[in-house]
Amino acid sequence: MSNSNDKYATKYLAILQLTSDETVPKFTIGNCSRWSIKSSKMFKYRKNEAGQNVFFDDNVILERRFEADWQNLAKRSVKEILMLNSPEEIEKATDEMDEIKAVIKARYRIILSTFNFFSAYAPIEYPSHLSDSSWQKYVRSTKIVSSRNMQECETIEALFKLANEGRQNSEIFKKNENPDGWLTTIDFVEALLRCGIKKYLGKLTGDYSDAIEHLLQEHVLKYAHP
Repeated sequence: MSNSNDKYATKYLAILQLTSDETVPKFTIGNCSRWSIKSSKMFKYRKNEAGQNVFFDDNVILERRFEADWQNLAKRSVKEILMLNSPEEIEKATDEMDEIKAVIKARYRIILSTFNFFSAYAPIEYPSHLSDSSWQKYVRSTKIVSSRNMQECETIEALFKLANEGRQNSEIFKKNENPDGWLTTIDFVEALLRCGIKKYLGKLTGDYSDAIEHLLQEHVLKYAHP
């Protein structure tokens, strides 16, 4: 604390009629205890459960997570996932799905980290879910949308609601995985796929996978690090 903060803290403690013996000691490196995974309530089971007995997600865990998420995503048709209309679009996108999968898989650690950061805005009863307002913060902070282009802004921000359509018909999904229509990681990936197509397909490239790769390079990865 600064001297100014110390002064106000002293006044506050006086109001509460606390003695100096009852106050919390000032934080210093010397009086803090070293964090240990064994004493952590959140992570103490993590080391034993991780594939290589490590604290952080290793490549084995990350690959399992990706394959599980992609399998759930692929339960819907290519037409629904990418919001396509014509038979020609659907056929071309279907031929590229393996390439699209490879593009997402190569960047999945960053995508998950980004999702986890922005989903931290969620209230405690909805952990690991992205709200409508958090989605708007995300697309603006990564410059996927610009306030100067209101039409694009409305289109991209509306992808939040569209990413939930089709899944909410399932009562099991609604109750257990997607409370109140918030985005899960699967929905988040789906929304990113659609963002890449809406923003870059036909303008920068004619390939779906290249449009998505460009979105990841210019927005997701570019703004993932300070």
